[in-house]
Amino acid sequence: MTTTADSTGGSDQSSYPVHDAVKHGKNDEVAALLDADVSNISAVDEHGRTPLHMAVLFQNLAAAEMLVAGGANCNEEDATGRTPLHLAAYAVDRLDVLRLLLDAGASLERNNWAGQTPLLVAIARGNNPGVELLIERGADCMARNEERATPLHVAMAYRNHTAARLLLDHGARFGAVNKDGKSALHIAMEIGDIGSAVMLLERGARVDTMDQAGRTPLDCAKDWNLLQKIFMHVSARWEEAKVAQRKAEAELAAEREKRELAEVKIRELEGSVEQLLVRKLHMRHSVSLPPGTVGPVPED
Repeated sequence: MTTTADSTGGSDQSSYPVHDAVKHGKNDEVAALLDADVSNISAVDEHGRTPLHMAVLFQNLAAAEMLVAGGANCNEEDATGRTPLHLAAYAVDRLDVLRLLLDAGASLERNNWAGQTPLLVAIARGNNPGVELLIERGADCMARNEERATPLHVAMAYRNHTAARLLLDHGARFGAVNKDGKSALHIAMEIGDIGSAVMLLERGARVDTMDQAGRTPLDCAKDWNLLQKIFMHVSARWEEAKVAQRKAEAELAAEREKRELAEVKIRELEGSVEQLLVRKLHMRHSVSLPPGTVGPVPED
């Protein structure tokens, strides 16, 4: 078992023996405590955490499996509104617990105290394998937090390009705005993230959308050097696209020419075959019968 620091910043001691047993990986003791009193499965400590919260927080997969099998509530919220799935989304490269909770029916759309769904937590944390799994399981790519920010806004703010691509590939709308009227492109330009800005521009993001302060994404750029770099990058991509288009058109024209030549040859071959058949028929009808040979008896 691997342990992690308690992200609540509270006391390191559990209020209940089952919490302490889960935290320290004493899973035989966990089983005994659950057998002795079934209510231990839903007991909460001073932070409002259940044993399942503790199992996820301290990455005790065996205890988590035991608790889920025993009927633990996967959607129980702690004092900050976090469900076990929020905690699992925070744990980078630990998809086993995340998958366990999802298989057990954990809600993808519960909000914590900051209005964050597990998907938003995973994006901010940089847990991109978790982001991918949550999206695959149906997480809302247009969920909003208390700032009306979408997952794409959060990906921009944290420069999480991988998550941004996953979101865009699964239907996230880059034109959505937060409570300040800012689009994802506004955010990318504000923080000077060329990679994110180019990604959005290539997808068709508009540069003339105004936020509530009347500023466009171009107005949000920190300096002209950023604008120049973005312009040069996008121009280069457009030129690459034009070259690729011309190449594709040339290949299509060459293929069309080959097809037309093939059709001409087929017609020539058909003509030759037709001429051969006509010649054969003519030869058959022009052959004379030998003397004394009785021809076909005409039908009545």
